[in-house]
Amino acid sequence: MVELAPPYEERTRPATINQSHRLSRTGQISLGLTMALLAFFLYRYSFASNQQLIKRFQFCRQLQSAQLVQSEVEQQSLSLINNLASATQAQKLRLRQQYKFLLFESDRLCGLDSFYRNQEAALMTMATSALCLLSLTFALGIAHGLVNNKNRTLQTIQISATFLLVVAMLFLQLGQQERNTNIYLQLYLAHRNLIQEFKSAVANQDLPILSRELSQANQTALDALPKLTDSGKVALLIRRIDLQLQSLPPIPIDLNDSTVKSLYGWLSIRMKQEVSE
Repeated sequence: MVELAPPYEERTRPATINQSHRLSRTGQISLGLTMALLAFFLYRYSFASNQQLIKRFQFCRQLQSAQLVQSEVEQQSLSLINNLASATQAQKLRLRQQYKFLLFESDRLCGLDSFYRNQEAALMTMATSALCLLSLTFALGIAHGLVNNKNRTLQTIQISATFLLVVAMLFLQLGQQERNTNIYLQLYLAHRNLIQEFKSAVANQDLPILSRELSQANQTALDALPKLTDSGKVALLIRRIDLQLQSLPPIPIDLNDSTVKSLYGWLSIRMKQEVSE
């Protein structure tokens, strides 16, 4: 792990002076692996802490099992659907399917948004720690010289911190953490609002507009809404809910490969220039 460091000036240094020690190559590898392991534990701790914080403040309802667990409120909503006199049996079945699908999608989007939010916070924590450690080692390296730095400990810490910083930022960019977190949040809020409008429509037995615009929604609340007096109005409600779901953007699953393509293009140009020369 540690070895004797060769003297800088063997001719002028007296033989009686004790030689200094430095990290061996094995010690450098061990220190780098230790820093990577500590960064992994920091990532896991930050991820778990943010997850507990989201659960504590009940950011959104989590999916408790593979099958949808129906609460008392959900049972009451299903009972309102079953007691809708103007709907046929087929329409009641379709309304129940829509309601359960909305609940399931809301819980799934809640879990995805929580996961991406926790992952983004954990990666940012790891990147910030690596950046702070890198800045500290650069400040300490000024005494040894930034160019001709022979301190293996500082070199190992600087290389490891740079590697951890690059890895964290690449994961943030390639996974599009910030973009996907916002999209999942907007999709979750859209499903949650649609559930509330669906419940209000069944409870009041009216036909809502299901508008996305807040100003139009407030104006609609002031106006008289048509009542669900027959099966035709119920069919229109079912179609409007389906159209509202179809108008929502799809769940993003792609990666941001623009950085990889740019790097590959730059390397390709450099290789062509070297071959031509």
